[in-house]
Amino acid sequence: MALATALVVALDGAALAQTPPPPSAPLVKVEDLQRLSAHVQVIPDKSARLVSNIGFIAGSRAVLVVDTGLGPRNGAAVHALAKKLAGGKAIYLVATHARPEHDLGGQSFPAGTTMFRSADQAANKDNDLAVAKTFSAGSPAAAELLAGAVFREADVAFANSRRIDLGGLWVTLTALGPAHTAGDTIVWVEDDRVLFSGDLAMKAQPAITTPKAACITGATSWASWRR
Repeated sequence: MALATALVVALDGAALAQTPPPPSAPLVKVEDLQRLSAHVQVIPDKSARLVSNIGFIAGSRAVLVVDTGLGPRNGAAVHALAKKLAGGKAIYLVATHARPEHDLGGQSFPAGTTMFRSADQAANKDNDLAVAKTFSAGSPAAAELLAGAVFREADVAFANSRRIDLGGLWVTLTALGPAHTAGDTIVWVEDDRVLFSGDLAMKAQPAITTPKAACITGATSWASWRR
């Protein structure tokens, strides 16, 4: 009997040792910030679930932040870093698409931040919030981060493209219409030859479904394409 009990305990211990740890909270790790080019820095997602790549594009007059992370807590961390990098310059914000892990931290940026959205993306508000409910239902950690999250309305909406002067550095936002979502936007840093493609180009499954989106074939999953 003692031998059987010992065997059961041993088997239980082996099973526990093989049980994978619970997934960590999908937090943007600002400490992982790295420089990609002269004007561009990124926080890579490192393929973590429900974590997006975050970009910071700095000119002499303003910093453009690309994507916000999942929910207000992530958004606050990204804004704090953006404020530090800006050093008193204006802060602009753009989301590559309206999905919670890319977009629903925008409310943590103060009112003085200028939010750019394509018209298609701005109209995708309800779907963004619906996906947030799905994420919350499937993950307690995501539910905690998304508590109280709201869709930040556009300060500047554009139909096809918008060029932004950050101060000696031009960035072009291009609306690709329905592709990965109902309104995807790519961000092209002209001088540095860097493209932020959002989820239109991913390692596992590129989401290129329209002729416009085909222009980014070959992009990587973060801070995407350099030539």
